[in-house]
Amino acid sequence: MIIAGIIGSAITLLITAIIDYFKEIHRSKLEKDKLVFQRKTDAAEKAMSWYQESADCLMMMQTACSDMGGTYDPIIWTKLMQSASQADQLYKETSLRLNPLYLYFDFRKIEEKHNIYTSMQFVNAALAKIGEYDEQAKQLRLNGEYDDSKDIIELKDKSTRLFHELSKALKEQIKSIAAIQEELRNQYNKYSN
Repeated sequence: MIIAGIIGSAITLLITAIIDYFKEIHRSKLEKDKLVFQRKTDAAEKAMSWYQESADCLMMMQTACSDMGGTYDPIIWTKLMQSASQADQLYKETSLRLNPLYLYFDFRKIEEKHNIYTSMQFVNAALAKIGEYDEQAKQLRLNGEYDDSKDIIELKDKSTRLFHELSKALKEQIKSIAAIQEELRNQYNKYSN
């Protein structure tokens, strides 16, 4: 009887230890999942804020580019300069606010669909070319030509066409940002249901 009691107690202790072991494994997994979810949420929140600021900035820049005409308009130029300054600031914050997001999420399909890298290359090349045209016009003015000269008018026309093309490329950037935001919202809607 005593031996049966000891064996029964030993089996009870063994079963309790096994149950506690599996409880601890489960609790550890829950803690890890909670930590990863919190980090994903933090990364997504920072990125959503950055994406929204970027979309607003790009919309202002896109509007300025599409409104750009052959004559100087201080309002349009101010919009363009403000958006360029804001874009520069956002670019500086990219690694802090966006890089953690790419650890947890994959947006390659969206980026490919909207040709993000090609579009960005065009934006950079167009801005560089517009800068070149501006420098050429400045040089022509230093050489005595006026704004109504054939060469300067030609440079203005080329710049205007590039601004309008730039507007189209920025529109694709805005669409890609909206698609990424939508994807993030969809992934987080799973948790709210």
